[in-house]
Amino acid sequence: MALGSAVVGFWLKSLTECSFGKTWNQEVTLANLRSSKKDIRRSERRRIRNSEDRNEIRTYARKILKALQSGNQAEAKEIYPKYASKLDKAVKTQILHKNNASRHKSRMALRINKTVSK
Repeated sequence: MALGSAVVGFWLKSLTECSFGKTWNQEVTLANLRSSKKDIRRSERRRIRNSEDRNEIRTYARKILKALQSGNQAEAKEIYPKYASKLDKAVKTQILHKNNASRHKSRMALRINKTVSK
């Protein structure tokens, strides 16, 4: 798995790697308490979900910039509301700080409007 998984102390061992009696895909953690193990699983799920959300935001930003580079302002204006909505949802779920999202929306809007006015 990814390096981030090892940092939180969560990984899966396959049957061939198991020399200590664990069964197939049983989780092996550094934690001892049941609640700690559950917290590690939850953190891993959240990390993956947050990463997917951040990637989606970057994808919309790339689409807007690509549309602006090709001179298609109408397409950029069409994508921008989706981009802004994704940023707002990221703020709501505490993936991004509200000022960070506001700055990104503002700068993207300035880029779109700057290209439109030329």
